Amino acid sequence: MINTTNEEEEIIQSLLSASDYAFTNPQKGIELVAQALEYFVSRADKQKIADCYKTYGLLYHTMGLHLLAYENFNHAFLLYEEIGDRRKQAGVLNNMGISFKFGNRHKDALEVFNKALLLFLEEGDIATAASVYSNLGMIYTRLDDYDKSLENYEKAAKINTETNNEAWLAKNYVGLAENAWYRKNTAKAIEYYSESLRLVQKHNDLHAVCSVLNSLAFVYRENSNYAEAESCYNESIRIAEQNGFKHQLVLSLFDLADLKAEHGEFTQSYSHLKKAYQLKTEIFEQNQTQQLNTLTTTFDLTRKQKEAELIREKNTALEEKNRLIETEKKRSDELLLNILPEEVAEELKQKGYADARHFDNVTVFFSDFKSFTTISEKLTPQVLVNELHECFSAFDKIMDKYGIEKIKTVGDAYLAVSGLPVANPNHAEDVVKAAQDVLQFMENRKKQNGDRHGLYDIRIGINSGNVVAGIVGVKKFAYDIWGDTVNTAARMEQNGEAGKVNISETTYELVKNKFSCEYRGEIDAKNKGKLKMYFVS
Repeated sequence: MINTTNEEEEIIQSLLSASDYAFTNPQKGIELVAQALEYFVSRADKQKIADCYKTYGLLYHTMGLHLLAYENFNHAFLLYEEIGDRRKQAGVLNNMGISFKFGNRHKDALEVFNKALLLFLEEGDIATAASVYSNLGMIYTRLDDYDKSLENYEKAAKINTETNNEAWLAKNYVGLAENAWYRKNTAKAIEYYSESLRLVQKHNDLHAVCSVLNSLAFVYRENSNYAEAESCYNESIRIAEQNGFKHQLVLSLFDLADLKAEHGEFTQSYSHLKKAYQLKTEIFEQNQTQQLNTLTTTFDLTRKQKEAELIREKNTALEEKNRLIETEKKRSDELLLNILPEEVAEELKQKGYADARHFDNVTVFFSDFKSFTTISEKLTPQVLVNELHECFSAFDKIMDKYGIEKIKTVGDAYLAVSGLPVANPNHAEDVVKAAQDVLQFMENRKKQNGDRHGLYDIRIGINSGNVVAGIVGVKKFAYDIWGDTVNTAARMEQNGEAGKVNISETTYELVKNKFSCEYRGEIDAKNKGKLKMYFVS
C-alpha cells in the first residue's frame, strides 16, 4: 500500500480541481497544473506527470488552443504507454480526437478515436467505449457518411440505455436527431430532440437545455411551425439570461431576430439583433484578453519550470534543458505574434508597453459574409465554424502575401490594414489586389463545395486615410486601430454588394490609374456628408 504525505495529497487534489477552471479561469487552472507538475517531476512520478500533461491538454482545448492541446495530450499518451496504463492511453486518445475534431482535422480524429475504441473494448470498459462511439458518430456526420454516423450513434445509445447513463444518452439523441435531419426525416429529428430535452431537463443541465431548445426551434422553423419555434427560442433566452450563458444567449437572440424578421416583426427583430451584437462584441473582447493573458501566464510558468529543472539537473543535461527553454520561448513568441505585429511585440517585450501611434497613409480592408445570421441557422455550429476557419485562414495567407497586417475578426467580419506599423507607399494598391484575391478564393471555394446556403457571398469595403493604432490597457491588452478611416471602410462594406470590392473616393484617387473602377453613387455618412463609392472591376 502506497502512503502519501499531506503535502502530496494537497497537490493531487489541486491537480484534480485544475480542469474545473477551464471555463471560468483557465489561467488559474494552468497555474495549479504547473505547481503539480513541478512537484511530481521532482519525484519522478511518471503516472502523475502524465496526468498533469493530460490536464494541460484539457485546459488548452477549452481555450481553443488546439495545437497546444494536442502536444500535451500526446506527451501524456507517451508516458501512459511507457508505464503500461492502457485505459488512460485510451482516455487521452479520446481527448486527442476531440481536439482534432475542433481543429477541423477529421481524418486524424477518426484514426485516434478508432484506436481509443479498440483499447477500451480490449480492457472491457464498455461504458466508456460508448463515448467513443458517440464521437465517431459525430465525425462521420462531418464527413457526410450518414450511414456510419447512424450506426455509431445507435451503438452508443444502446450501451448508455443499458447502463442507465442518461447524461450521455441525451447527447446521443442529439446526434441521432442531427442524423435524421440530414436524412430529411423531420418527424424523427423532432422526436429525438424532444427526448434529449426531457433528459437534460430531468438532470437540470441548463446549458444543454438551451442548446437542445435552439436545435429543436430550428427544426420547427424549417417545418414552418412558427409558434413552437418562437416558444423554444424564448425559453432558451430566458434560461441563458438567468444563468449567464452569454454564448448561448447570442445564438438564441440572432435566431429569434431572424424568425421575427421572416414574419414582418421588424421592430422586435431589430431589438434582438442589437442586443446580440452588443453581447457578441463583449464576448470577443473578453476572449481575446483572456487568451493573451493565458499565453503570457503559460510562458512565465513554463520558463520557471524549465529553470527549476536546470537547477536540479545542470550537471547532467544543461545543453538539453537550454534547448527546451529556447523552444518554449520561441513558441510563446510565435503565439504573441499571432496577436500583435512583430514591431509592436518587440517593443512590448523590451519596454513592457507599446506607445500608440498615428499613421497618416494607410488603407483599411473590411469584409463580412452576406446574410451570415440566416446562413448560420442552416448549418450545424461545427460546419459553420470550420468554414469560417478555412476562409479566414486563406485570408490570412493572402494578407501575408501583400504584407498587410491583420487586425482582428469579429464573428464573420475581417479587418486588416496596410501601411502600419511599417509604412508602405503602395498600401492602397496592395489592399485592392488582396481584395481581388479574396474574391477569387471565395469563387473557387464556391465551385469546389457548391453554395447551397449562400455561404460564399462576401462583401468587401476599402478606404484610405489616417488611423491611430496601439495596444489597449497594460496587462489585458489587444492591438487595434481607430478613426474615421476605419468607420468609412465599414460603411463601404455595408453599402457594397456580394462578390464586389467597394472603395471610397480617397482610395479611388490612389488606385484609379492601376485599376478599372466604376462610379456607383454616394451615401450619407454621419458628420461627413456624402461619400462617393466605386466598384473595382
